[in-house]
Amino acid sequence: MLSRAAKLVMVATSLAPLLLVMAVENFVAAPQFTFTCFWFQLIVVSLLLVLIARGILFLAKRYGQRMALQVVKARNSDKQVLTFLLAYLLPILTQKKYLFGSFDFPTLAILVMLCVAVYHSNAFDFNPLLGMMGFHFYEVEGDDGFPYLLISGKVIRKPKGDIRVVQLFDYTFLAVEN
Repeated sequence: MLSRAAKLVMVATSLAPLLLVMAVENFVAAPQFTFTCFWFQLIVVSLLLVLIARGILFLAKRYGQRMALQVVKARNSDKQVLTFLLAYLLPILTQKKYLFGSFDFPTLAILVMLCVAVYHSNAFDFNPLLGMMGFHFYEVEGDDGFPYLLISGKVIRKPKGDIRVVQLFDYTFLAVEN
């Protein structure tokens, strides 16, 4: 199982698409190019978050302790991401700029609340970055009757039986190939 720090980093990676949208907004406001431009810094941070997310998942697949998860029931939970996309629109709707570029205080507070909610609820199925990287999310029920989140790079067509996994966090598993 990954550490709390890795979990926090994975939560932060869910903000990468938002940072790209904010970079475009800042570029439109000030289209000049220097390495100190806020929009350029947002793009660099977004790309770093993408690399970090891929790295964490690669290391978990490669070095994580593999186990079999006995799945009794499964359902696709990819669609839940749409609920949270509204949160991505909130910073764009703000007009006043108080802090860095397009971050204002209410937007920053909303982002912090969003990160805290994702961290404590294990709602990684809302992470659009993982979705853009080709991962699918499934709510599965183990043979113990407890629901888990399964992240898989492949579409699961047979939702019952043993699935080889690595445990990422409490109640969150990553499917690995045999």
